[in-house]
Amino acid sequence: MSGRPALLTQAEVARAVKGAKKAGAYAVVIRRDGTIVVELTPSADSNAAKPVEKRREIVL
Repeated sequence: MSGRPALLTQAEVARAVKGAKKAGAYAVVIRRDGTIVVELTPSADSNAAKPVEKRREIVL
């Protein structure tokens, strides 16, 4: 295990996904630097984005 603090917490990810679903987002992208990007419409240059699944559990 590393000694550095986490960039994102599970609660932050859950909040972002919940808000994205409520807003009708197309995708949620979590980048390695800790940035959360909520895409409201599909973009041509975002090949890492996947549609938000309608499942009830979040596995981290």
